[in-house]
Order: sequence, then C-alpha cells, then structure tokens
Amino acid sequence: MPGDNGVRSASLEVAAKKEREGILLPTFKSNGLSMTARTQGLLKKIGSCLVVDHGDRQSSDILVFPEGLARWSESDKALTYKGKTTRIGDRIDIAGGLVSLKNNEIAVVNLAEDCKADTVWIAG
Repeated sequence: MPGDNGVRSASLEVAAKKEREGILLPTFKSNGLSMTARTQGLLKKIGSCLVVDHGDRQSSDILVFPEGLARWSESDKALTYKGKTTRIGDRIDIAGGLVSLKNNEIAVVNLAEDCKADTVWIAG
C-alpha cells in the first residue's frame, strides 16, 4: 500500500534497535512531577520486560521510565537510572507509582507486546 512505507520503515527501525539492545525501555513524557511510593524487589528481565519481582507476593511490576533518564545495557545486563546502575538479579528500590494503562492515565511508548499489562510501575 502506498501509505505503509513510513510505518514499515519505523517498525523495522524499532525492531533493529530492539535486537541491538535486547529490550527497548518503555518510557513516558514526564511533566516534572514525581510519585513517591516505592517498590522493592529483584530486578528481572522477563521476555522483553524489565520488572521488579516481589518474590513472596508472587507478583512483579513492569517498569516504565521518564523519557531520557534510563538506559539498558544488554552486554552488562544492567539498568542505569538516575546515575545508579542495577544488574539483573540485584535488589532494586525505586520510587514511583502504579498506573493503569486501561484507563489511559499515561501515554507509554516502546512498551513491547509481551509487556502488556493493565498496570505498570511509573518510575519517578
């Protein structure tokens, strides 16, 4: 179709970037405000998702970051956020809040298909 070239190119570019980095960090455009709740647990990678695994509660929060403030290193298996580096399997304690995606409370970009959930943890 004539109008599909731009969409197809963008999709291929995202797929190539994902292959290079292992995951694309889901992000949101911050308005400068922060949430102050905390989530703690082990940083894990499940599929294409970075999550905080709560262990005993048998639940996990998919992490979403303010645009431009987090970086994932596939070679080091490490997340760098606000100057602190946390590797897969390390304990993480991160401020933010649980947000519903069902109610369109916030626009999230780069959220991989296998990371879809009703709620995500918005790092703040």
